[in-house]
Amino acid sequence: GKEYDYFFVLDNDDALYCSEFLYYMLPLERSKFIPSKKILGREFLLPSDLVQAISGVGVASGDFIHKGTISKQ
Repeated sequence: GKEYDYFFVLDNDDALYCSEFLYYMLPLERSKFIPSKKILGREFLLPSDLVQAISGVGVASGDFIHKGTISKQ
């Protein structure tokens, strides 16, 4: 029911972009998700930022279970 957030504003949930949607849905404290990019002066949360938080904090805390890994060579 939300519009797509073409401006990638992380701190406004009137519209959402893909990583922002997951940011709101995942069961970790928001402070654990650290945006790695700035676009047009705004912090931009990438999918890899979500994975970093889950693998770095979420698995250790028991909020997530690591079942496997896929990697590109």
